[in-house]
Amino acid sequence: MSHRGRVAQFVWITALLAGVCAAPALGDVIIYTYDSTVDSPTGPFVVALKPGSFSLPQYNDPAPLIFVTIEVTGVTMGGINTWDNETDAAGWAEVTLGAEIHVTSNTPAAPMVTLVIPQATANQNIEGDDPLEAGAPVWFLGQWTNADYVGGDSVSVTTAGESDSDSDILGPGDDLTPFIGTGTVQWNFVSYLIATHRSNNPVGQGQEEPPQFNFTARVIYENTAPEPAALAVLCLGMAPILARRRARR
Repeated sequence: MSHRGRVAQFVWITALLAGVCAAPALGDVIIYTYDSTVDSPTGPFVVALKPGSFSLPQYNDPAPLIFVTIEVTGVTMGGINTWDNETDAAGWAEVTLGAEIHVTSNTPAAPMVTLVIPQATANQNIEGDDPLEAGAPVWFLGQWTNADYVGGDSVSVTTAGESDSDSDILGPGDDLTPFIGTGTVQWNFVSYLIATHRSNNPVGQGQEEPPQFNFTARVIYENTAPEPAALAVLCLGMAPILARRRARR
């Protein structure tokens, strides 16, 4: 092989090793978790009742922070939405019940994670109003009527066991400063009830009992560990050795 060819090989191998050795090392992954079934004395929470908050530690490590990820999973318990027919005519009715949960931080750059607990839906044929139903009499549309929200003249749905997960990530280009320190970051959550009634009979009564929910939130900090100086020297030192081995072949 000519001298020029050996030089070209040396330059090519040196550049290749420099690129490999300069790649960021896989750093640490630090995870903090909030679980409302364990960490909150007030859980489970009632949908749409009131907002809440929790705190998780800031990132406190000498290696540079490069990513912050927030992952949230919510699960509903109980809750019911019922529609009771108040006309003599049979027909159909549909009810839905769900929840929307927002989780975000009080830091300016924090993402908002939104959980939409699937809207459970019940759509079925219903009978005409049962005149003997045992509900308490109420004055409804100019007449006294009963609604017990059970039986063939009603339809109901529950969200027990429904769940949703979502996540968001901050990285290069985002301001991660508020997440760095020796204190905590406050995360806030608020929930909204999703409940609808629909029927081809215009007269009926609805009754809603908001579901409760629990959730877990994980904040994941990822950093880039700097390469040791010895590894860089080793990588560059291998270049001429590999070049000579290639030339002999």
